[in-house]
Amino acid sequence: MEKHLTINGRKVLFDNEKNILEVIRRGGVELPTFCYHSELSIHGSCRLCMVEVEGRGILAACSTPP
Repeated sequence: MEKHLTINGRKVLFDNEKNILEVIRRGGVELPTFCYHSELSIHGSCRLCMVEVEGRGILAACSTPP
């Protein structure tokens, strides 16, 4: 079964991405970040990458699993 998220009305497939931010970037969507770096532990304190997740509310994309 393929996994996907719908981002801005567009279906984006994902496999091993660690968080919603990585899926968003895979889909070619620009989302500003300040503290996130894929090679470092996730801190998630700047809150620049906030996204609305249907049924879950507003979350930090860098620290939320897809």
